[in-house]
Amino acid sequence: MSKVQERVNVGLQYKKPFKILSLDGGGVRAIIATTILCRLQEKFPNLMAEVDMIAGTSAGAIVATALAAGYTPELFLTCGWIVLQRYFLKGGQGNLEQWIIASVLLM
Repeated sequence: MSKVQERVNVGLQYKKPFKILSLDGGGVRAIIATTILCRLQEKFPNLMAEVDMIAGTSAGAIVATALAAGYTPELFLTCGWIVLQRYFLKGGQGNLEQWIIASVLLM
């Protein structure tokens, strides 16, 4: 049984709500979602610890992957902004494979 299935079963057993963090895609707009997440975490320090599942689409999936791997929203915001500027703000000069490699190297 996977860890996700175990957490779902525990949640169902104790009638605990299953909390999902869903992140929107849209290239540079992922920075907006990450900024909001940073602000929320300032107000609610245990926010990420209380999330049971993280999901995202497009650039939101990249942020979700970084968060699931244990990176903080603040770290992703710092590193992600550099990478997103290079590959999305300049008319898409880079491709997705280069973006992923660069973002992993920066983290």
